[in-house]
Order: sequence, then C-alpha cells, then structure tokens
Amino acid sequence: MRLRRRMNLGALLVLAAISLQAQIGQTPAPAAGHAPGDSNGQTQAPGGNAAPGNAAQGGEQSQEQEQNANGGDDERVSVPLTLDMNGATLDFSQEASRRNYLQGGMSVSASYDSNVLSSSAPTTGGFTYSFLPNLRLQIGRKRLAWELSYAGGYVVNQKFSAADQFFHNALFDLSYRLSPHVTLTVNDRFSRIPQLENQLPGAATTSGVGAIPQPNQTAVVDALALNQQNTATGQLTYQYSASDIVGVGVTSYLTLFEVPTSQVNTLLDSHSTEINGFYNHRLTPRNWAGLSYSLTRLSVSPGPETFESHSFLVLYTIYLNSRMQAAFFAGPEYSTLHTDIITTVDTPPTVSVTATPFTDQHWSATGGGSFSWRTDRTSLNASASRKISDGGGLVGVVELISGSLGVRRQISRFSTLEVTVLYGDNSSLDQGTTNFTKFDSITGNLMWTQELGLGFSLQAGFARQYQKEQMQSAPAVDINHNRGWFTIGYNFGKALGR
Repeated sequence: MRLRRRMNLGALLVLAAISLQAQIGQTPAPAAGHAPGDSNGQTQAPGGNAAPGNAAQGGEQSQEQEQNANGGDDERVSVPLTLDMNGATLDFSQEASRRNYLQGGMSVSASYDSNVLSSSAPTTGGFTYSFLPNLRLQIGRKRLAWELSYAGGYVVNQKFSAADQFFHNALFDLSYRLSPHVTLTVNDRFSRIPQLENQLPGAATTSGVGAIPQPNQTAVVDALALNQQNTATGQLTYQYSASDIVGVGVTSYLTLFEVPTSQVNTLLDSHSTEINGFYNHRLTPRNWAGLSYSLTRLSVSPGPETFESHSFLVLYTIYLNSRMQAAFFAGPEYSTLHTDIITTVDTPPTVSVTATPFTDQHWSATGGGSFSWRTDRTSLNASASRKISDGGGLVGVVELISGSLGVRRQISRFSTLEVTVLYGDNSSLDQGTTNFTKFDSITGNLMWTQELGLGFSLQAGFARQYQKEQMQSAPAVDINHNRGWFTIGYNFGKALGR
C-alpha cells in the first residue's frame, strides 16, 4: 500500500512537471555540480533522473524515477563533469544531496612518517601530533545554495620543533540562480597544511583531474614543508534552450611553500590563471557533447619562467544511469614558454653568469576522462589526463600525465573503508629552472573509520608514497615514505529545517 501511494504521488509529480513545461517551455538550469532545486534541496541530473539520496526517500526510487533513469527527458541542464570543480568528491549519495545541515566536531591525531626529510638515504622517521576542530554549514533554498566549511588546528612535531605550526583548510561554495536561465557559481578553496598532515580527515585537499586547472598534487616534497594553496573559480552559465547551455569562467590558483628557518627553501611557488568558455548540447537524453576554449597563464617563482597556452577541447558526457556518469575531453593545445637560459663561465679568478631570454612555441595534445559512481553505500571516482601543469614545487612547468582512483565503501552500519591512489608522470618543459628533468610518483592511501556511538569515532590509516627523481647532473634517486596515523574524534550533525 505504501509503495502504491508513492507510485501515485510520483505520477502526479511527473504530470505536474509536464504541465509546467508546456507553460514555460523549459525548466531553469541548475548550478554546476549541485544546483539548488526545490525548497528541500532536491536536484535533478541531466538525463531525466532525480539526484539520489534524499533522506525522505531512504535511498529508494519510485517507478516513475526508474523510468526517467532509463531514458526520460528532463529540461535541466548541468555543467559538463570535466568542468565541475566539485566532481571529485567521495560523498555518498545521501551526503551529496544534503542541504540545510550543520556539522562539526573535534579530532586528535597521532601520525608517523618514516622519511620526514624526504631523503633517499639515510632516512629519518618521526611522530607528529595534531588537534583539529572542524565545522561545516550547508544551506539550500529555491534559488540559492551555499556551503561553508572550515577545519583548522595545530601540529606538534616530535623531532623538529621548528615545524610546529597552525594549519587551516576552508571552503566556500555558492550557487545563485540570477534568472530562470542564468546561474552564477563561485567556489574558493584555501588550505595551509603541512605535507605530513595531508592525509588527516578534514585537512586533505581534493585532488581532481579535469579540464579546469588545479594545483599539481602528485609531487612528493619535504614532509616538513608547509603547503599553502588557494583555488578560486567563478562561472556564469546561460541555458538558452531545453538542450543547450553556454558558460564562461575564470579560475585562479596560487601555490606557496614554506620550510622551517633551519632549512634552505628549494621549492618553487606557482600561480595560474585561466579564462574559459564552453558550449554543451544534449544529443540524446543521456548523451551530451560540447566545445571548450581556454586561455591559461602560468608563472613560477623564484625564476623568470612563464607559460601561456590556448587549448581547444571537445567535450563528451554520458549519464549511464541516475548514479553513474562518464566524461571525456580532448583537443590540441598551442603553448609558449618564456624563460632565461643561464650560462656560467668559470675563468679564474672570475666567474661570469649571463641570462639569455629564450622562447619555445609548440603544439601538443591534451585530453582525459573521468568516471563517477555514487550510491547510498558506495562511491567511486576514477580519472586520467594529459595536460600542462605546474611542477608541484619541485620543477617549473611540466607535461603531466596523471591518474587517480578513489573508492569509499560503507562495509557495515558503523564502519567505512576508503582507498585512494594517485599517480603522476612529470616531464619538465624547461630544464634550466631546476636540476630535475623528470619525476614519477605514486601514492596509495588506505583509511578505515569506525563509529563508536554518541558521536565518537576512531580512524586508522596507512599511506605509501614512492617517487623516482631523474636529474641532469646526478644519478636518479628514489624517495619513499611510509605513513601511518590514528585519530579519535567527536562529531555532531543537526538538520536546520527546510
């Protein structure tokens, strides 16, 4: 009887939607990734499927929703997955669709790194201890959705007291429907985190792979270094028909490194700015195709190296069902590298150093893809790409071939297991900036979380990092890290109403 009532209610909703469509011709477009829907935050994805995970549904779908997921039409148009800054989350479906919710907590962690100084040999291990309060607020209205989160704390290093410091991680995300067909999205992520603490809950930054530029996360650098990043994106989209959307956006990221005063800072900072425009068209209820153009400028300091590129990409997105989607991008890229060639002449008793400006222009191919699957108890993200990027602090501009895989599974009512793998192949485009010519890295994380009740939880994790560094004037070296951590935390959550 209850199922029949739900089916009847679903049929009435579908009929109402069809009637409304006949009156206004089309439905307003959602914001990128998680646009505001109705008053309870429900959204719909392209391809005619309601976003899963609404608490009132308990993870079930009505007959009409299943029919929509198998090919029904929907007038809502979304930004392509490869241009979505929030596409790499491992939230479960009910977590991703949550609105009007307040979360917070406090955690205490102890972690160990087998190679704190990131040296090939000999290695030095050490413990760190951290205290991490966190707070997250999610608000959803008919035209407005925004999220604000902050995690910050203090880390104490057992052997290197000069590395004791505060660290922060903050996110602000806003989507506002300016008119029925125009949506503004603003996103800013800021982090100031010691390398050693990147695995801790609430402290790690999202590592996504897509057409939008993001800091290179594949490099393994000095664990005592402080990594400060700020990535800001603004995007304006206009849905001018039931199956067409255009948009423009600006993305900027800044990466800075700090080391204790007792060490010499050999890491390179980077700053990137991209302006892009795109067009996306629905070919069928499940298949979307589009075009994108972007202009990127990347600079590295200290040093004279700057990089400019123009890329023309073909976009393709397929919604396999209501919980699964795949996206691809590919196209040519024309780039210009400006740098100085340093020449040193040693003629005792004098040494002369000259800098000669050098410009290199060439065409290259860029491309990649991503896959996302999200259910009430399982979430998976996989991605790969080939593009120009910063060198993660070790080198200047690089050609980056990267891949990532993340799987999160609720193995019981109170236990969750998460596995992530990140791979990077970095080839320097300017070997005059540093001694590095190439480095390959792979990082694997395994994290288990156990809920204890009354808001308390335990978490244990292990990370393995390997990096092979090739240099111009020295033999290749291997850098290895084994990291483990244990966390006890208290968390609370409170619904704020509709």
